[in-house]
Amino acid sequence: MKKKKILIILIFILGLNLQSNAQSGKTIYGSVLDDETNEKLIFSSISIKNTLIGTVSNRFGDYNFYIPKQYFNDTLIINYIGYNDKEILIDTINLFSNILLSKKVETLDEIVLTPISPEFYIKKAVIKIPDNYPNNSYISNSYFSNYTKINNKEISFHEMFFKTHHHPVKDSLSHMLQLYKKNQIDEDYYDSIKNEIPDVERQFLTPDFILELGKISSKEIYLDSLKFKKIFYKSNDKFNINNYRYINFVTTKKINNLILNGEIIIEKNSDAIVGINYEGNIIIPLKIKPILFLSGYKVSDPKILLKKGYRMLNNKWYVSFIEVNLNLTVERKHFFKENKIYNCEFYQVFNVNNLQVENIETIDKNKKFNINKEIDLQIFNDANLTWEEVNSLKN
Repeated sequence: MKKKKILIILIFILGLNLQSNAQSGKTIYGSVLDDETNEKLIFSSISIKNTLIGTVSNRFGDYNFYIPKQYFNDTLIINYIGYNDKEILIDTINLFSNILLSKKVETLDEIVLTPISPEFYIKKAVIKIPDNYPNNSYISNSYFSNYTKINNKEISFHEMFFKTHHHPVKDSLSHMLQLYKKNQIDEDYYDSIKNEIPDVERQFLTPDFILELGKISSKEIYLDSLKFKKIFYKSNDKFNINNYRYINFVTTKKINNLILNGEIIIEKNSDAIVGINYEGNIIIPLKIKPILFLSGYKVSDPKILLKKGYRMLNNKWYVSFIEVNLNLTVERKHFFKENKIYNCEFYQVFNVNNLQVENIETIDKNKKFNINKEIDLQIFNDANLTWEEVNSLKN
């Protein structure tokens, strides 16, 4: 019961705010790089042109992408904000293929200097939210994974592939689990500490939490005009380069128990927010600390990192990927033995493989994923997928 209370408290605080298959397709893999510096370009978009099938490179700039056989004569398109798009004929691509992108270069005449404040563009983007993001139901098929590290030991790693029904009007989600893999890295160590730390991991075995963070909403503290006085905004050096505006922000005061700094990326033509990256600290509220103490825990130094990106389809921007990294230190209090300190890291990533925006059917109620039920008994692989066909974001 105590552990459940701790879990609820933590979630409340955070919520504040390779191998080819000759018959069915092939998997290509490699890295996406800057063609001059060889710097890896993390979360680059990789997709089959004129389709709803795509992926992104992972947080290290590496990718693996499954291409169904019927698209072998089509074109792969790779893009990254601030770089020229690159198109490659799929039948010419090697299984291992590093992709080089070149930075966009614009002449001085194309760069417009403006005295307009960054806040103006943020307000404009918020006003356009109803126009820029889906307001009809749609289906995504997505790779979802998370791992847990305790004292730098990776104790578990879960991989899932979900079919998700998004209902923007009702603000609801429902999932059907299609594939599942659990890799228990160090079972003995996990068994020795599982009663020592809050049971946060299980809550992170559903994409609801990460998809909630992936929404674009005027209630997000860095988009809320009522909180502008507590946030310092600055147009960075890339502000008027290419088709995007880049706005840095730093909270000058604690807002909703968060202190953040990050970057907002706005597409000029649509005024859509197409990327948000931030990191910062979570402040444990004073009234929560006694509850933690009575439960035998002291939680300190919670830090959060988030990256999320969107891609356009039919003039609407859909979430493409979300990455969340939560770090915190837990001190377990003991009356008759030495207190123990655990440095915890919880990592999640959500990568949309493809979208369906027409002929939408809801998830069968008997197949809806429920985190409180046995996961292995909730796999409904109606499409007969294999892991080789999944575009994951493995390290």
